[in-house]
Amino acid sequence: MLLRTIGIGATETFQTNYLGTYLLVLGPALTGNIVVKVVPMGDGVLVDLDEDGVDAVGRWKILGADGSDARRLIPLSDGLVANKVVDITITNGAAATINVYMPVMGRGTMYVQSIQQTILANSQAVFKDFSALFLEAMTLENGQITVDWRDGSSHTFSPSELRIMVSYDQQVVYNLLENLSAKVRKVTIIPTADLKVQLTRYRKIGAL
Repeated sequence: MLLRTIGIGATETFQTNYLGTYLLVLGPALTGNIVVKVVPMGDGVLVDLDEDGVDAVGRWKILGADGSDARRLIPLSDGLVANKVVDITITNGAAATINVYMPVMGRGTMYVQSIQQTILANSQAVFKDFSALFLEAMTLENGQITVDWRDGSSHTFSPSELRIMVSYDQQVVYNLLENLSAKVRKVTIIPTADLKVQLTRYRKIGAL
């Protein structure tokens, strides 16, 4: 069901009385132009992504030729969270009107939280307990990514190396560490330039 049509350059805040499985944004030429914030009332911030974050998280697992421009699919939960008032704020900086949907795929038991942070150049950041870690801005050889696996093994990836591995799973290729199977124990990142990263993780409903 269509929730909202948002015009060029507009920012709109609106409410729903449920939380769906995804927030779906459709429209031409979306790259680097959409900002999203989703707040289930009383539970904290579920999604807080700027333009880069929406591009990264919104293209996760996207297949099909229009994946880079025409749609952004941001996970919100593992299914319907009924009777939940949700504040949604979207800025449309694209060159065309966008349509916003929130499809439901079954009944939900968990939130999917998407947030972001900046790692300063030549500093170290450690990430644990995540479903996906998006490093879209980390390209070529500008830093290193050390993954400690739960079986005790470890490997230090170059960004270019990791980027190629992602091409097995989705059409839009960028630096991404996926941990849906919980095989990753810890990730340590040392960038050579300031780096914005996005983190997606499961959280209990009411405990963001």
